[in-house]
Amino acid sequence: MRVFCTTILLLGTGCLGDDNRPQIDDPLVPEMDGIGEFGELVPVHGVHRVAAVCDQRAWDILPDTKHLDVAVVQTSTGASVFGVPKAGGAVRGFRVDQRGDAFDRDVTTIRDDRNYTAVSASVAAGRLVVASVVDDKIAIDIVRDDLGAVHGLGDVSGSLATDVPMITSRDQQVALVGGPFGVFANGFTGATWATTGETAVTKSSITSLTSTKYLDDAVFAWSTDTKECNLQHFATGSTSTRKFGCEGARISMNETDARGMLVFEEAGNVFRSNIYLGGGDELQVKVPVAEIARSPRVVFDGTYHWVSYIDARGDVVVGFVDERGNLVSRALEGTAPAENDAYDLAVFANGVWVVGVNDDGFGAQRMCIQDKLDQ
Repeated sequence: MRVFCTTILLLGTGCLGDDNRPQIDDPLVPEMDGIGEFGELVPVHGVHRVAAVCDQRAWDILPDTKHLDVAVVQTSTGASVFGVPKAGGAVRGFRVDQRGDAFDRDVTTIRDDRNYTAVSASVAAGRLVVASVVDDKIAIDIVRDDLGAVHGLGDVSGSLATDVPMITSRDQQVALVGGPFGVFANGFTGATWATTGETAVTKSSITSLTSTKYLDDAVFAWSTDTKECNLQHFATGSTSTRKFGCEGARISMNETDARGMLVFEEAGNVFRSNIYLGGGDELQVKVPVAEIARSPRVVFDGTYHWVSYIDARGDVVVGFVDERGNLVSRALEGTAPAENDAYDLAVFANGVWVVGVNDDGFGAQRMCIQDKLDQ
């Protein structure tokens, strides 16, 4: 059995943007970047908080190649990690427990019938769902929690799957996919997840697609080839549009206060936009996170939004956005993924982790927040 390797890093950061539109008075508008690229943190009462590495792991698992597309999803037993060669190959996965340790040294083949190039995974209605992309088709599978069995739901048309490939909207499951012909919602319902067909969300050609769970529904965003960024609450169809592209976007939501974050790339830099569901302009203005940066990720851990990206040196930068909207981050030097998508940011095992592949091997780092006395 072939296997693949991965690295875990823990990430987080944040920041905001600015254009000529009016903006909600935002307590999360950052005063500065916490890594020094846009300024230094302001000391508060002689103590400031920093992002720190608080735990490490090593996984004895070998990869098919280090050039992987990687997806990590939290499960009831810990997390499942999936990878597929970006040049094409089999989709494989392995599991880690609630301590971040691998259950075993082998990986399980999920699909090897075609040369897949991208993978994403999520849990919907208590079931683990994996989406595997090949050309203009996306194979949707329900995978048993121990990865020991796969039930195929069939192929849907599209070249882009969201990082949360199956969402729950009211009484049905929905797979959001996209490509040159737009964004389409493919419905599944009932105990057997019978297909209900596809519905067009937009027929504009798109270049990026992302989604996340929100209560019993979902929020998703897409970028068009005309450089427009769109945010939509799936159930209501309420859409907010901004006149900038949001390539490689990721999204996170705080379900308690209906606020979230969208991180994305534009013109070789990483940006962030705040989200306010129910507001007049749900997608806020963009703010720079880092120059000459790529491959952003974002998650919400129940208290903070954590953001990661790869900087100009090729290192992963991680951190959290504090109550004042400041980016409090650090570079994890030497943690340089072989490819942009060769890592993922996820919440599991009582922490925020990044799982990925780099040139030096594989490992795990879990981030935490520590108090530090001002010098």
